Amino acid sequence: MYETLEVENEGPIGRITLNRPDKLNPLSAQTLAELAAAARRFDERPDVKVVIVGGAGRGFSAGADLASFAALESSALRDAADPLHER
Repeated sequence: MYETLEVENEGPIGRITLNRPDKLNPLSAQTLAELAAAARRFDERPDVKVVIVGGAGRGFSAGADLASFAALESSALRDAADPLHER
């Protein structure tokens, strides 16, 4: 279901792990969309009380995946961030 994340839960604890350790877990448009989908998944589960977000490997995240955003036009940049603003 997710290509750039690992998502799991154990009882009341959910976990989202950025899973591109070879690149220091950059935030691409795809990762942002997957983060939004994972957050919605946990939002629909009243049994999950807390969600821990982490990164695989030696770092949490290097930040924005500039290579993935460089290929997008300016209107697509906004579209890439919009899923994180939805409720």
